Amino acid sequence: MRLQARTVPPRGSGPRTRRTLTLAAVAGTLLAAAALPTAAFAVDGGRPSDDPSVVRLISNEGNRIGLCTGVQVSATVILTARHCDLGGTWDVYWPSGPAGQYDYDRKGTVARGDAVAAAEGDLSVLRLSSPHPLASYPKVNARYVPRAGDPISLVGTISDQRTIDGYVIGDGTSSFGARTIQVRTPGGGSRQGDSGGPLLVNGEVVGVLSLVNGLEDSWYAMLSAPAAAALVADQLPGTEVGSLGGVSSAPYYAIKNVSTGLALDTRDGTVGAQIAQQRFNGATSQQWTLIRDGQNVRIVNRASGQVIGVPDGSRVPGEKTVQWDALGVADQAWNKAGNPDGSFTFTNANSGQVLVPAGGSAGDSVLQNPARGTDSEKWTLVRVG
Repeated sequence: MRLQARTVPPRGSGPRTRRTLTLAAVAGTLLAAAALPTAAFAVDGGRPSDDPSVVRLISNEGNRIGLCTGVQVSATVILTARHCDLGGTWDVYWPSGPAGQYDYDRKGTVARGDAVAAAEGDLSVLRLSSPHPLASYPKVNARYVPRAGDPISLVGTISDQRTIDGYVIGDGTSSFGARTIQVRTPGGGSRQGDSGGPLLVNGEVVGVLSLVNGLEDSWYAMLSAPAAAALVADQLPGTEVGSLGGVSSAPYYAIKNVSTGLALDTRDGTVGAQIAQQRFNGATSQQWTLIRDGQNVRIVNRASGQVIGVPDGSRVPGEKTVQWDALGVADQAWNKAGNPDGSFTFTNANSGQVLVPAGGSAGDSVLQNPARGTDSEKWTLVRVG
């Protein structure tokens, strides 16, 4: 289930040169050295747009002012780039007309301390001091897997609002230590002041404008990076593809085994960490939400934002389960079947085997095994959030 960095132009395009990029985070300032990337530039080229959810942000701290962009995904929540945050207050402005112009006589505010940054990566969530309802919000996709050639659009606001179209080249890891999307926008790109603007695939927000190295070939913060996905899930509980503004009423559960009474947990917060059963202590690593995926569900950890899967799509009985970034593959999908006693059995969509602990003790791994109808294959859902 591991993603590999890749550089593949869309079918039919001519030879292209990939630029090497290293990223560095500088809050409120631009990197000046020519060999280093700078904060995202204002959209250069593209077309005029007037998306009401794309806001202009001014970050204020003392005598310092930072101009950035954000995308409003609920009545109170805005996503933007972490490097835009100067640690003070924010002014928020919405477009006021069909030309994508911004109304500086009408603003919202974000109080000091109401910006929450991802543990890694260039993403922050802002909470408006007062709700500002919109007629609709863009859908948030914190499970997007970059595919070379996918069409993508980016929106910025340094002048009037503009949108430029491009395509995905691949993905990789930034100096923030988080996964990023690499994008090419032929003939243009983002410019200074557009940081935090949305990246859109099929109309869904999959990332925000981050740091660039030139105009046409840039890396941007990806919402499905583990820390970003965890932040989005925490600030927008139940985030899933297709939910308005990324918000739904999906609750969090402790998933407890009927036979042992122990709860599903992760051994640590890393990608690939094994799933185990432990005594429930209320930690977010023991809290899970179930996101519908056709006839199945994805089991998403609240702490990491990762999902339960089987390594490499294995169908071997006794294979230990792990948490991994959501890739949309069958070994991360589980059929949730109800039992007469009110419990549930989770059957892997790829292997046809059920989720079961290796034994009866705290700390035992959780495996896939053929169903035998025992209580160890049954799980109860206890709402905790």
